[in-house]
Amino acid sequence: MTRFRRSNDIEVSISPEFDKEYNPGEAPDHPGIYRCGGCGCEVVAEASKPLPSENHPRHSPAQGRVRWRLAVAAQKEPH
Repeated sequence: MTRFRRSNDIEVSISPEFDKEYNPGEAPDHPGIYRCGGCGCEVVAEASKPLPSENHPRHSPAQGRVRWRLAVAAQKEPH
């Protein structure tokens, strides 16, 4: 589970980008923290770089297929 210390560092979003699921090896559209829907493993991912494969360490076959979903989106602040 993703944790944070200061609530003013995070804002809630209803954007559909948080609902999209990615398969192992797919490149996400947005940078951020992605969580596996089967085992809960979290990884930091860059946009356009592949997400981890089906055999990431915490995932077992009993947890179903690996599916990555955006948990926390990273965004650049305008200067």
